[in-house]
Amino acid sequence: MAKFKGVSDIRDDALPGKMEMKIRLKMGAENLGIQLKTLAWQLRDAFYGNESLKIQRGRDEIKVMVRYPEWQRRSLGDVENMRVRTATGAEVPFAEVAEVEMKRGYTTLRRVGRNNVINVSADVDEATANAEQILKELDREDGFFDELRGQFGKLEIDLRGQRHQMFESLNALKIWYPIALLGIYTILAALFRSYIQPVIIMVAIPFGLVGAIVGHWIVGFEITLLSLFGIVALAGIVVNDSLVLIDLVNRRVRAGGGVYQSVEEGARIRFRPIILTTLTTV
Repeated sequence: MAKFKGVSDIRDDALPGKMEMKIRLKMGAENLGIQLKTLAWQLRDAFYGNESLKIQRGRDEIKVMVRYPEWQRRSLGDVENMRVRTATGAEVPFAEVAEVEMKRGYTTLRRVGRNNVINVSADVDEATANAEQILKELDREDGFFDELRGQFGKLEIDLRGQRHQMFESLNALKIWYPIALLGIYTILAALFRSYIQPVIIMVAIPFGLVGAIVGHWIVGFEITLLSLFGIVALAGIVVNDSLVLIDLVNRRVRAGGGVYQSVEEGARIRFRPIILTTLTTV
């Protein structure tokens, strides 16, 4: 990814950790009834120890561990010289059934569906690069990702990022946004004691959505995850402005004014407060 212009701060979460022993069984080890799991348990018992009993001394509990003496568990050579017990109870040298290699491990291991996962991320400067085009270039036929899949047969690549988060947020909004609108309608219906006036107030919400989309288009910004959150908050601002206007119109009508005249006067009187309220809220 570093070869693409506008891509910076490339990183992954596979941070190097402590040195670890990598053990592999040799051919013929399974014929002796030795499996990697049982071999690992024997290594643990020999070098870490197996708890045989606990002794209580006053308030302290002392664990008695059975393991090799200290001089037999100091180096990698001690591992290769240990005796491994087979399924029949016989003992064979460790070097005959397995081989060990020291490698540096990772600080953390992430798993999804029992598979190891490494997250690779980078920052993309939208002024000079496009994240979608970069991903398409990497994932094209005979591209970089195909080379990785050919080198590591079981490798799976899952492309994610800001676009994926936006799709997830959109799916959540499809569920929760109508519920929020229903809640707003219920509160307004209880406040005005009417089923029609809440609808009149909420009719302004679609105009706010259209304005937000057009505003993004005018300034040349893409609709991002933060934009979606802002659009949701915009619905509350629009409802508040409509509420300020409709409240005055209702009072004018109750005072004996005509509907059209009350709407005209309400819009003229409330224009300045609505603008100031919206600007201070934004």
